Amino acid sequence: MDAFSAMMDMRMSGGSRKAIAASDLEKGFSPISDLKPGDKLRWKGKNYKSCSAPELDQIIIVNTAHDNYNMPQRDGGNNDMLDFSAIFVNTDGEIVEFLFDSRRFERVE
Repeated sequence: MDAFSAMMDMRMSGGSRKAIAASDLEKGFSPISDLKPGDKLRWKGKNYKSCSAPELDQIIIVNTAHDNYNMPQRDGGNNDMLDFSAIFVNTDGEIVEFLFDSRRFERVE
């Protein structure tokens, strides 16, 4: 298994796949424009959280912005648009980098 596939397997394991609740749609489901390294983000809310990490209120730091990469659906999961990578400390205290869909995140100051 290559490094990208291994990272995707880690990202996809754990966490439940949920549809966005109608009450949460008011926050919008649009990509964040002008993402750049150093931007701070967090999940928009619990219904936007699509994997086990990072924690719900944990702030993550954008490492790189990517051209949209549509990850193939697996096991009936979401078709996330992986448009940025972020670095954060996981629950084991390790510094990790994952790919994410900016539609699920909001900027924080």
